[in-house]
Amino acid sequence: MVHWDALACIMKEMGIPNIFTNWVMNLVNSVCYVFKVNGRYSNNLQARRGIRQGDPISPLLFVLMIEYLNRCMVRMQRDPGFHHHAKCKPLALTNLAFADDILLFCRGDAQSVQFLMNTFQNFSASTGLIFNPRKCKVFYGSVDDEIRGQIQALTGFDEGKFPVRYLGVPLSSKKLSVNHYLPLVDKITCRIRHWSSKMLSYAGRVQLVRSVIGSITQYWMLNFPFPKSVLKQIDTICRTFVWTGKSEASRKSPVAWQKVCSPCKQGGLGLLNITVWNQVTLLKCLWNICNKSDSLWIRWIHKVYLKGKNVMEVETGQSLTWIMKKVLNCKSMIANIDSEWQRMILNRKFSMKTVYNCLIAGNSVCWHSLLRRNIARPRARITLWMLCHGQLPTKERLYRFGLLDNKRCNLCDHEEETVEHLFFDCSATKRLWTAILNWLHIHHCPLPWSLELPWILENTKGKGWKAMFFKLAVTEAVHEIWLYRNDSIFNSNTHRNNTVEKIIDCIAYRGWENRKLRLHVANLML
Repeated sequence: MVHWDALACIMKEMGIPNIFTNWVMNLVNSVCYVFKVNGRYSNNLQARRGIRQGDPISPLLFVLMIEYLNRCMVRMQRDPGFHHHAKCKPLALTNLAFADDILLFCRGDAQSVQFLMNTFQNFSASTGLIFNPRKCKVFYGSVDDEIRGQIQALTGFDEGKFPVRYLGVPLSSKKLSVNHYLPLVDKITCRIRHWSSKMLSYAGRVQLVRSVIGSITQYWMLNFPFPKSVLKQIDTICRTFVWTGKSEASRKSPVAWQKVCSPCKQGGLGLLNITVWNQVTLLKCLWNICNKSDSLWIRWIHKVYLKGKNVMEVETGQSLTWIMKKVLNCKSMIANIDSEWQRMILNRKFSMKTVYNCLIAGNSVCWHSLLRRNIARPRARITLWMLCHGQLPTKERLYRFGLLDNKRCNLCDHEEETVEHLFFDCSATKRLWTAILNWLHIHHCPLPWSLELPWILENTKGKGWKAMFFKLAVTEAVHEIWLYRNDSIFNSNTHRNNTVEKIIDCIAYRGWENRKLRLHVANLML
């Protein structure tokens, strides 16, 4: 256990003002605990023993100790009268602290390692925090076998091999191969297999891909550029999961995945296009290098590779690292975002969202407003989205793919079941639409989909309650009519009046949850 006195001494040696040190020590010394056992509270227990072994603040204490010893070495060089137990030149970089772990750096010789181990021992003797040799690894760079043996005898640490997994990503001194990205692919596949995908709708799977798989992939991309084969493999896994609920590869894809990953204005669902996002992360690295951001890696790039040159004028050479080559190769993409790039340079602030939107820009669709500010159920919005794309599996569409031998509408048994016919031209669904419109006090005769869509867009303009409510009604009606059609084919026990009541109930329930529409729903239900 680390004692509070050690923390106070280190803060004092670091030159922290006494008044601030006293505030911290008064705060930590006043900690007490109360336990509830069998419904009764125990007496106050004072925290006397300090920080426990493995506490996240423990590496910070060691960092402070290393910094203190570095100052001692600098003082030895300036003041010959200052004595210490070792004489070593201080390194420009001695440690990196992440989460509850720490990386220490020293020269590859016995004298430097001996000084480092002495620091360990002094640290343990003064604070009570003892390191575990079994959990420590030593990594060598250009060190011969004889010196490795000496270091092994001094430390007792096992030799580590690159690549090593740290903070969820691989660390390697060489270029990452495709095999190094397999843990990410396996992690995504494992997540999909553990989800109850058979019980999820398209909307549920899309949400999981957006929030979970997208976050995992973005975290890796912030550290490494991705090969095209890995990007293609992740896209295949996500596409298959969205449309089939499985992780095995499948050709079933009603809508192209590139369209699914496009912005909502372009007719997509707004999922992350990882190929474009990979380019955005590289552009961010380039922007950081241009602006000389306060980062250890950026400072190292300027000192070792650029040496005072402008990064825009540096050509890709064999001496550059593989990540640096990737970053320099993305300079050609700046022409696509030239105005935004210059603005970000002036503001000294990089916006990944802005750059992503510029790179993925395309033509917008006329019906994208139907899905914006739509409070209908997510699965109903997906049905409307597929209807707007004309990709619902109607009989006519399945007949073209050779999956059916009959394309006649099952509801009216007169015409081919196309999107145009099913939703607004069929006599059965037209009666459903008429009943819903009468409940909404709207006098309108339903037309085929190509003629009905402009009328719907005209009545859903703006941000008022009428547009919001009619958008909700259209979305829920389209979804329930599609379910009504499916039930008539597979169950043969549907009833039109029950479908109308179900549509009205969905509209009323979703509208009642919105305070802006609650009064209007109440008036319609009277």
